[in-house]
Amino acid sequence: MVFGALYALVEKRLRKFLAYSSINQMGFLLMGLVGGVLQTIEASVLFLIIYVVTNLVLFIILLNTSDNVTNRPLLYLSDLNSFAKHNTLYAISFTIIIFSMAGIPPLAGFFGKYFLFLALFEQKYYSLVVVGMVTSVISTFYYLRIIKWFWFEQLVNKLVFSTTLSQYLKIILICLNLFIVFYIFIFNNTLCNFLDILFLTL
Repeated sequence: MVFGALYALVEKRLRKFLAYSSINQMGFLLMGLVGGVLQTIEASVLFLIIYVVTNLVLFIILLNTSDNVTNRPLLYLSDLNSFAKHNTLYAISFTIIIFSMAGIPPLAGFFGKYFLFLALFEQKYYSLVVVGMVTSVISTFYYLRIIKWFWFEQLVNKLVFSTTLSQYLKIILICLNLFIVFYIFIFNNTLCNFLDILFLTL
């Protein structure tokens, strides 16, 4: 968690940034496995489901985005400014994902971390919870830096990035966004009940 958070904090290239932030996120996932009891493992599985959904949205957008002239994909965090200027609706989806990954309530990412920290706290892993919260604060800072690039920085290059999705991918994108936005109100109890049944069966 510490390694991923600190390296993502200074990284300028988008792909490496996502790699380091994923290392940080996997640290959170492993926290639940360290707990070794049903509650912490269940919290890790919930965190993993939310992580997979948010990354699906992220990569659906990124892998279908390129510059109109050079066909170059998004390479640097600074490219996100050009992307937001010309893809407002997709930029809103991207922003929802970043807020969720940062753990901003009431999005799904917040509850993934909340249930994980709560389960570990109940098992008296206090030091692990403290480290997790500190690295979570650091990760919030670098995720919010992306929002700054998106909406508040001046356009610094002449690249025009556009995103083209098939109807099938648009439907998937909408469904995944709904999951992230309405997770706690619609999906949380269903997922928790399913996991309870699954683990009890195992």
